[in-house]
Amino acid sequence: MIGRDARRGALVAAITASLAVAAVARAEIRELRVRLPERPPPTGAEPICTKRLVVARTEGAAGCFIDERVTRVPGALRYPCTGNGWAKASFGNALFLGRIESGQVDLALNTEFDFSDGCVWTTDQRLRGAISDDALAYTYSERPRPGQRGCSSSCRAHARARLEAMGATP
Repeated sequence: MIGRDARRGALVAAITASLAVAAVARAEIRELRVRLPERPPPTGAEPICTKRLVVARTEGAAGCFIDERVTRVPGALRYPCTGNGWAKASFGNALFLGRIESGQVDLALNTEFDFSDGCVWTTDQRLRGAISDDALAYTYSERPRPGQRGCSSSCRAHARARLEAMGATP
């Protein structure tokens, strides 16, 4: 009897595996489309301007831990001097990426951190504004990853990122 049950189990396993292969063979194959950038990054031939970014302090998050990356060290904003194209700002190893269009910058940095409430949090940090102004607006918002329970309340912050001239590189 034991041998017969073992053979029956092996037969059921073989049939199940065959059905799974057949289902995969009939499955619809979907094309994965990768969205290409509208314009390639600078080639190095166009002049790149650099401005120093200084954020003295953030406001609006009293009593909160926030995972902001802009007050620890001064930053550097790099963008095409023409005022259109890819742009980036770095504060230490934190890299904000985005675009500049007609002199208007919009850069983003997203981070994740584990908090003492046992939840994993994500942040959305933005730098926005006109290069011609003396500052960009910095905003910070956070939220726990979806599906978690018992997380603390979220916090928001904002700041002024002062722009200082640094010159252009050919």
